[in-house]
Amino acid sequence: MAETIVNTRLISIFKLYSPILYKNFEIKCIELPAPKKNNTYKEGWEHAEFVILNLKKFIKINHETIFNHKAMGQDINPELALQVDKHYQIKFHPLHILDVIEKERELGLL
Repeated sequence: MAETIVNTRLISIFKLYSPILYKNFEIKCIELPAPKKNNTYKEGWEHAEFVILNLKKFIKINHETIFNHKAMGQDINPELALQVDKHYQIKFHPLHILDVIEKERELGLL
């Protein structure tokens, strides 16, 4: 569906023909990032991403949680991250990745 370079590595997004349904969630696509140079990865999932429309309110509600705010300044889709353990993260964005791809296409970035 879409491929782009993000922070020096290729990221591929595959839109599923039919979403995967899990409890009350729909998984509409799979993101496949290339490994970062000079990093080793455990085989399997690296992170999961969730859409949270109001990240500031989410941070306020979860004020005792230690989030990584490093990518909150991104123009198109700010990111809040939570390191679960050495290998896994949960990332929160205000926009779904498929909406980001559409917006980037409109802006001529893809």
